[in-house]
Amino acid sequence: MPNELPNLRIEIPYLLIRKVKGSSLSKEELLEFEKDLKKFESLVEKYKRRILLTISNLVGLEWEEKDIIIYPFPRSVKIPSISFPLIIALKKDPYFSLYCLIHELCHRFIELNKNLYEISFKKDKLKGESFAEFLTIEVLSRIFGEAKAKELYEEEKKIVTTRNMEESSKLVREFRRKYDLNKKTLFEYLRDGI
Repeated sequence: MPNELPNLRIEIPYLLIRKVKGSSLSKEELLEFEKDLKKFESLVEKYKRRILLTISNLVGLEWEEKDIIIYPFPRSVKIPSISFPLIIALKKDPYFSLYCLIHELCHRFIELNKNLYEISFKKDKLKGESFAEFLTIEVLSRIFGEAKAKELYEEEKKIVTTRNMEESSKLVREFRRKYDLNKKTLFEYLRDGI
């Protein structure tokens, strides 16, 4: 019997937001945050089970975590989304915020699963990032369709400044050609050295 999916929940880190911002949120910032948060929470609630299950099924391994806490940040606080702790910098488009969540969940899944991490791209940061991007696109394609996945990925390419997106995009295309996740799981491909 497969392991249970992790419990995915949202906690608002108001003290951390204040510390990172250097002051409290203004009334306008708070209203914007609450509006963005409500849309994001609705999507997370609607799709969390499918997202977690799809990641596990595509990779072919089970989740190592029992609880995952999402810490959303308002648009007015300039902070990148990161995996550890799971901080999601909310965007105006709630689907793009969900895209960021899926991407960071893919990182967590890869990095916390010893079987996968040892045979993936742990020593090459660009390949590791591109690998998570590839998995994100595959998850999105299965949940929202290929067109929406492409739209969100194109949006990601416009705003990312932390890596060479041209090189990263090339690697993502290479992974998509190399790994047909309709035929085998990602773990099977990597274990077989493909």
